[in-house]
Amino acid sequence: MVLIVSRFVANAETVITADQVVRGGKVGELKQMVDKAVAASPCVKRVFVVSRTGADVPMGKLDIPLEKVAFHLLKSVMCRK
Repeated sequence: MVLIVSRFVANAETVITADQVVRGGKVGELKQMVDKAVAASPCVKRVFVVSRTGADVPMGKLDIPLEKVAFHLLKSVMCRK
């Protein structure tokens, strides 16, 4: 987690993460680690969350499901044509 927190020191306002990570067949709780880092980083205003494994992870007030954003953007583009 030290690596994640140190990345936020650069005053990042937006974070993109996944619900979980899979490495070597093992599942890691990526969103939980990011949540801890965001809690220690007041500069973060939004966290886009990609559904990698489909796990039911807690979503906070800063969390935005990336799939919903992508859907609305695609819908907006298609309606313009």
